[in-house]
Amino acid sequence: MELIKNLDLEITAIGLSADMLKKAMGKFDDASINFLEMDAQHMEFTNESFDYVVGSLVLSVVPDANQCLREMIRVVKGEGEIILFDKFISKD
Repeated sequence: MELIKNLDLEITAIGLSADMLKKAMGKFDDASINFLEMDAQHMEFTNESFDYVVGSLVLSVVPDANQCLREMIRVVKGEGEIILFDKFISKD
C-alpha cells in the first residue's frame, strides 16, 4: 500500500475487524483509499467490479480459503488480475 497510495488509482480496502480498519485508516490518512468493513468470503460488490484484486495474508486466516478465492474471482473483471501474498502452514 505504501508504494501505490499516491498513484492515480481508485483503491478499495476491506477488512473484517473495525479496529484493524481504523489502524489502516490512520496509517494511510493522506491517501484516497475507501476502507470498508466486510467479510472477504462474502463480499458485497457486484460481479466483475475490479481490475485488480490483491489478497494480502488473507487466505491463511479466513475460515474458508476456497470461498474467499471464489469471491476474488467473482469480483475481478474478466481481463483483471488477482495478486496473492500469503503463507500457508501445514495443519499437522
